[in-house]
Amino acid sequence: MQSDNRRQDDATVKVIAERIDNLHDHISDLRDSMKESMREMANAVNKLVRIEEGQMHMMQAHERLALQLDKHEERCRTLEQRVDDLEKETPMNKQVRTWVFGTVTGIVITVGVLAAKIIGLM
Repeated sequence: MQSDNRRQDDATVKVIAERIDNLHDHISDLRDSMKESMREMANAVNKLVRIEEGQMHMMQAHERLALQLDKHEERCRTLEQRVDDLEKETPMNKQVRTWVFGTVTGIVITVGVLAAKIIGLM
């Protein structure tokens, strides 16, 4: 009977050993799979970091462009105001030009008449 018990114990030990071996193999496969998954996740995180860095650089460039645009818009408003002021002054400038031209013409005629009287033409 002892040999039967011993054989049964040996068979039980063999079954347990096979199960432990199978469990070890499954754990090794799982560990390898987890290592590969971790590598893939690390690659994905690295790519995500690169994308976020690119977006950050793009946002900074966008902010710089927005500031430049604001400066140019302010310059345009200033120039538009100057043009508006000049356009408002245009009618007055035309009138002043007419007055100056009339005054100069009058002075030239007066000088011409005086010169003619001095010379004796009149």
